[in-house]
Amino acid sequence: MRLLPGLPRRVVRATYRSYLLRTDPVRYARRIGVRVGDGCRLVEITAATFGTEPYLIRLGHRVGIAGGVRFITHDGAVTRLRRRHPDADVVAPIRIGDDVMIGLNAVIMPGVTIGADVIVAAGAVVMRDISAGSVVAGAPARVISDVEQWERRALARSVGTGRMSPRRKREVFLARFAAQLDADLDVDPTAERRTDPSTHRGADRGADRGADIGADIGAAAASRVERERKPSDIVSLAK
Repeated sequence: MRLLPGLPRRVVRATYRSYLLRTDPVRYARRIGVRVGDGCRLVEITAATFGTEPYLIRLGHRVGIAGGVRFITHDGAVTRLRRRHPDADVVAPIRIGDDVMIGLNAVIMPGVTIGADVIVAAGAVVMRDISAGSVVAGAPARVISDVEQWERRALARSVGTGRMSPRRKREVFLARFAAQLDADLDVDPTAERRTDPSTHRGADRGADRGADIGADIGAAAASRVERERKPSDIVSLAK
């Protein structure tokens, strides 16, 4: 304040919030009223992420939020009722449990409580409470798997690069996936899967893809070849 005596206080506050949004999103969220637990990771949040009532949102410990996620604590459609019912308003808090990962562009609606150890897929619209240990996807969101099944599948697909530098990852990925990147796109992409007996089929494949692609969450921490697997250390949020 003393450094900028000519500016209104509200302008200085808004400028500081904008600075925190870019440099320390967790501190920004706390400053606008969100109750944020320890070890949370908020990726590419914006001023719109927590809506108009951020003080009604509670995040547990080690919650991961990807870009484009929106928390909606009120029903905007109620405004059409106010000509006859001027006081109408539908508002409810949102509570997120510990160790929850929320994928790209997911929407959490008013009054929702999400239990611990839940993965919310990208683009999911969560309109009802979610039980602990679930993987949900879709609009409206529904349970497609549980976290234990997701962990087993994630470990089976892990490429063991979780602790590598970005440069080393690039080298490994280009070497590993060169054949796929160079393959003829006119060839049926499902042909190899149909002939591969190790490929998941039916419902397992659908749930697998939903949890993997939807949540934008990589199993970046456990390689059966390079280090010991630890179930508590296999989920990380991909930026």
